[in-house]
Amino acid sequence: MSKLQKIKSLALGGIAMATLSAALIAVPFSSAQASAKCGPRKAIIKVLETVYAEGRFAVGLSASNTQAYEIFVSEKGTWTLMMTNTAGATCIMAAGHNFEKVDEKIRTGQES
Repeated sequence: MSKLQKIKSLALGGIAMATLSAALIAVPFSSAQASAKCGPRKAIIKVLETVYAEGRFAVGLSASNTQAYEIFVSEKGTWTLMMTNTAGATCIMAAGHNFEKVDEKIRTGQES
């Protein structure tokens, strides 16, 4: 990677962080969510799609049906776990890299 490419990469990373920071607003939640970055769902999704090229891969509900969890992934392997609660608050709970889809059979509980 050339020096110019490194500078561009650092600049884009800074812009992405600034954009994400601007989109995320701290909202008081439980202590487990205190460190999460929260904000308007549409704004967070827009950043995930445009800055990180991540699209929604999977969705699920909490056992209490009070939170929806969504996993966004990119072809580069980045991933983000996002939670939206029944009050409409949306938070990024975790993010990382090296996402890999595995083709394992979903267990039904009937296997012995």
